Amino acid sequence: MKNLIVSLLLVLSFLGLKAQQPKAYDIVRYTAKYAKQTLKLDYADGYPAASKMSLMQAGTKTEVLESDGLIFTSKRTKARIVVPEIDTDAPKFITASYELNGKIIKLVFNRRKKNN
Repeated sequence: MKNLIVSLLLVLSFLGLKAQQPKAYDIVRYTAKYAKQTLKLDYADGYPAASKMSLMQAGTKTEVLESDGLIFTSKRTKARIVVPEIDTDAPKFITASYELNGKIIKLVFNRRKKNN
């Protein structure tokens, strides 16, 4: 009986500690538009490597881009979007580069107002 009580207390204390752990990062949502495409960036503020990006074009399905840190690649268009490291907390906009067929175009991702 004593072992059961001790075991129960250990389990409850472990669960309590796990619930109190702080969140590692916040997701801040940004949008950019280029040539009838909409790019959505879910920037992981505090852990940039967890960021995600999707590409939407008229008449096609939304594509989630592959990522290598803050470099995102489209399988469909072969475009690369390079997002620089950000030193400040969730800026109002992020400037990135869009690379396709040897051309580099500046993209501006604006923070979405409703963060949804």
